[in-house]
Amino acid sequence: VHVDKHAKKVNIELGNEILRMIERAEREENVEIVFLDDVRRIINRLKRKGLGALRIDKNFRIIVDYNDKEIKLSPLCKAIYVLYMRHPEGLGRKQIAEKNIMDELCQIYAVLAPHKTSVQIRTTIENLVDFSKKNLDKQMTLINRTMRTTLGDKAEHYLPRSNKRNEKRMLDFENVAFCLPQSLNDLE
Repeated sequence: VHVDKHAKKVNIELGNEILRMIERAEREENVEIVFLDDVRRIINRLKRKGLGALRIDKNFRIIVDYNDKEIKLSPLCKAIYVLYMRHPEGLGRKQIAEKNIMDELCQIYAVLAPHKTSVQIRTTIENLVDFSKKNLDKQMTLINRTMRTTLGDKAEHYLPRSNKRNEKRMLDFENVAFCLPQSLNDLE
C-alpha cells in the first residue's frame, strides 16, 4: 500500500495539534491528562510506519484512515473482526466458543446483519464455532485474504495474529488505533 505523503503529513500535523492542546490543558488547567503518553506514542508510530487508524464508521464500513481504503467484508467476517477489536487482550480459538464470547459475537452480528432473525444469528454463530466444520478458519482466511489484497504489506498490522500455534490471536494495538462506533462499543 502506498501511503499518500500528504495524508500522512496532515495526520501528523493534526496529531501534533491535539498533543499541543492536551499539553496546554494540562499546564493551564492544572489537570493531569492520563493518556498524554499514549497520544505521543501514536504520533511517533505514525511518523515511523505510515500506519493509519482502522475505524468502523456509523454505516459499519471498515476504513483505514491514512488512505481511506475500505475493507469489504461480509457481515459475519466483520462481526469476527469487531470481536477482536473489542478484545485487545486477544482471543484463543476455542475461547470464541465459550458462552459469553458467543453471546457477544451474536450481539455484534445482529447489529451488522439486521435482516437476520435471532434464530438465524444464533445458528450461524453456533456453526461458526463448531470446530469440526472449520467455519471459523474459513472466515479468518477470508479476512486475511481481503486485508492482504486491500492493504498489501501493511496488512499484517491490521490482522488478528499470534506468534505460536494455539496462542491467543490479537490485533496490533501497539501500532494501530482501532476505533469502533458507539453502537458496537456499547454492547454488553
